[in-house]
Amino acid sequence: METTTGALYVTSVMSDTPRLPLLTPQGPGTYRVRVHARGRDTAPDGDAQEPVEDYLLIVWPAASRPDEIHQHRDRYGAELRAGPGRPVPPPPASDAEDDIRRRQRARLLRPCTP
Repeated sequence: METTTGALYVTSVMSDTPRLPLLTPQGPGTYRVRVHARGRDTAPDGDAQEPVEDYLLIVWPAASRPDEIHQHRDRYGAELRAGPGRPVPPPPASDAEDDIRRRQRARLLRPCTP
């Protein structure tokens, strides 16, 4: 991302959000951003009385590079990435979920003994 003024902030579509800190304290230039998010599937329709999403943004000066997604496990984000009218791929299973499924499958395939 590039800023010519050096003033880059996170904002919201809501009018009552607090002013968050400046993300580009080193002024104008090109920056890289890494975003960690959790809780996005809790209330994707926006109908929550308390905040349910948490974000961590890490910003540093660096040359521009193509976007890179390290993990994407939330269904809401998968729907946004797929685009309108496109099927949403199933979320990747964690290693623990894979292990549980493997053990369940092994139990089901075991021969029954009277």
